[in-house]
Amino acid sequence: MTLAPVDRRIAATLFAALWAVYALIGPGPSAVNPNSISRMAFVFAVLEDGVPTIDRFAPFTVDRAAFEGHAYMDKAPGLSLMALPVVAGLRAVAGRPATIADGVLSPFFWLSIFVATAFTVGVWTAAATAGLFVLARRLGASPMAALFAASAYGLCTPAFGWATAFFSHGVTGALLLLGMAAGVFASDGWRGARRLALLTGALLGWAVVVEFTSGVAVLAILAGGVWRLRRLPVGEAWGLFGLACVAGVAAVVPLGVYNAWCFGSPFHLGYGDVVGFEEMQRGWFGITLPRLDIVGALLFGEKRGLLWVTPLLAVAPWGIARALVVGDESTRRAETNWWGLFNKQVILRRCTAPTKQQRKAVYDAFFKKSSAKPRVRAAVTNSDRA
Repeated sequence: MTLAPVDRRIAATLFAALWAVYALIGPGPSAVNPNSISRMAFVFAVLEDGVPTIDRFAPFTVDRAAFEGHAYMDKAPGLSLMALPVVAGLRAVAGRPATIADGVLSPFFWLSIFVATAFTVGVWTAAATAGLFVLARRLGASPMAALFAASAYGLCTPAFGWATAFFSHGVTGALLLLGMAAGVFASDGWRGARRLALLTGALLGWAVVVEFTSGVAVLAILAGGVWRLRRLPVGEAWGLFGLACVAGVAAVVPLGVYNAWCFGSPFHLGYGDVVGFEEMQRGWFGITLPRLDIVGALLFGEKRGLLWVTPLLAVAPWGIARALVVGDESTRRAETNWWGLFNKQVILRRCTAPTKQQRKAVYDAFFKKSSAKPRVRAAVTNSDRA
């Protein structure tokens, strides 16, 4: 199974357009924050000094770990490792300017955050948006419905904001989404299923390197993948699952190398030596049992509530439940356009120019009696048979 050429063009256009939007907006004032400084400090420590310690940049950020008399980045290293080649290229082009001038961070340090954001977080979020379009098409959505879903994700959810900040959240979400999509394609018999299984494992494994807490989501995605693999022959299913696991383990290896370089052990995480932030000492690096007040704030809070920012996501559980009960093709049969909200349903099955009969039927549906609805359905059905 392959992707139709028109879908490839739509996905490519969507990627390019959103990447341009993210890159042009950039991090703005959010670049000046301890989180981004800590991540970029590690990048320059490696490029300029060849060491992982950020002692020179410690006065500029409270987000750091202290270990054996040195300051280290207290974050998962994935995003900084992704930014290394980007900043190295920028540094070579700019003539290797100083990152600290007159006791403050230089303009080049801030420029590096802007460029790194565009070529890491921005790129991956745009790729995830295009991947969501492709995934929706695979699950039976029409081109318009898939484009609506992907655009809503890329422009109407917190993913939009995180795509313009040098934080790990945007990249992690993109990796998880793309990993899930690759897993769906691999389990559905797409050409190159083994390569897709390897890609699934690599994306999900690297998500953990970028943000440790994504491990919970990775386990959920793997469980869903195993459920989908039940439809394949046992040998083929185990083979794909094994390839995904091997790729996932390989993707996590850089995390062990980084930990050993910094702390002398591949299993020693920087979170264990965070300076300040007593909350990090609760549970497992701040992860405890769910609290209803925090759940409410994350869903409905005015500051960062998911449903407060994107009310459209309130219907997502209904869509997921319908897909699980009816099947992947249910979305195609359930699609309606906007006037369907007013009892004027039109089933759109092809992304083609409407015929004269279809245009007349739609006109009647808008401006004449509701009895025109059967003619709309008949027009679309006749077009499908042609």
